[in-house]
Amino acid sequence: MNKIEKILILASFGGLFVRSYGSATVELIAGLTLILSFGVLHGANDLLLLQQFKSPHTLGLDRHLLMRYIAVVVLAALLFFWLPVLAIISFVLTSSYHFGEQHSERYDSSWKALDRYVFRFLYGWLLFALLFAAHQAEVNGVLATLTHSNLLDFPWRRILVGTVIFFALFVLWRIVSIPGRLQSVARDLLLLPFFALIFFSGSLIWGFAVYFILWHSIPSLLAQVQFLYGNSEWRSFRMYFKSAFWYWLAAAIGITATFFFSSSVQELTSFLFAALAAITFPHAFVMLRLFKKSA
Repeated sequence: MNKIEKILILASFGGLFVRSYGSATVELIAGLTLILSFGVLHGANDLLLLQQFKSPHTLGLDRHLLMRYIAVVVLAALLFFWLPVLAIISFVLTSSYHFGEQHSERYDSSWKALDRYVFRFLYGWLLFALLFAAHQAEVNGVLATLTHSNLLDFPWRRILVGTVIFFALFVLWRIVSIPGRLQSVARDLLLLPFFALIFFSGSLIWGFAVYFILWHSIPSLLAQVQFLYGNSEWRSFRMYFKSAFWYWLAAAIGITATFFFSSSVQELTSFLFAALAAITFPHAFVMLRLFKKSA
């Protein structure tokens, strides 16, 4: 376990402290603040990354690239109005792989591609199953708000049990049975009970925010800065923020504006879910390309 991971664990315990001694309002405000700051920021430099993939030595932003990126975000947002069930399924599937990828990007390249892809998806899906099972009624309420239907009443705790069994079987079959693999995933397997503690101890937004910021957004920021500038020095982080500032500000303001249409925490959570989904689709593709180039 490296220094960054130790800091993240300590910060996670700080999140549990907020849950124990802070009010529900404090949790909500703190969670939204984290998501709108570091959470949105970690996807705000997608265009710069895409520019680097396409033409590393070209100065200035490709306008066609910008328009295509905006089009994907807008289409993703509209999908929640036209086909909300399909949008939700697509978001959860995409995010499951994306979250799992962030944990497993450093794994040995000798892994078979299919094993890597399946592990990443199952690990990310297990994280979602833990979060949804911890807040089953609230999650189903959010899904009902997004789909304008009360027919979606998923038994998330049963789904979690099934997911744990399936994940355990895969680990036994494709990881424990193959020499050297268990050591590479041991840290992430040991973190799962810790993530469960975070999800089951706090509210839906706070539990998600603590995981999303500390265990996804910050590691993603580190990987992006390393890729773009070749190091993780403070000067590089300042350059990253300067480059991302206007895109981060526009996204943060846009998401915040939706909160004014919310009449309850459930509606606010639903708007947040849809907004994050809209910017997750293109971002997940960008990070997939980044990790392939960094391998």
